[in-house]
Amino acid sequence: MEYGGSDVSRLFHSLLARCGVSLPELNLSRPPDVVQMQGLKETSCHLNQDQHGVSQQTLEIHRVDGAVVRYRMRLGDECILAPMALLRPLALGLQGTSLIRLQTRAEPDGDDPHDEDYLRQTQRQSWVWWRRNLF
Repeated sequence: MEYGGSDVSRLFHSLLARCGVSLPELNLSRPPDVVQMQGLKETSCHLNQDQHGVSQQTLEIHRVDGAVVRYRMRLGDECILAPMALLRPLALGLQGTSLIRLQTRAEPDGDDPHDEDYLRQTQRQSWVWWRRNLF
């Protein structure tokens, strides 16, 4: 699949902006801010449908100069909508048939005990032994 946690972080950031929580300190084009947003997502977002309604949360943003900016806010469904978007890629703004890639078959490796060809051969050998000895 061509989407994941960074897309959920981006969606969470835009959902916060839509509900009136502007985070001017976070610019998602800078790597430290992306890490900050990932931390906010990991501490705030959930998939527990029993937790609904408005909740009071404090978000802390650590700036480059060492200062900490705290936002006290009320969050509603933003915390559950962002991770639920993984189940509906259209919510992430992703569409098309190229979202899913299939893994191609690898070359057989006789030394690998989990190789598909090795497993097929040993399974066949054990089946022949089982039929020969038990019937």
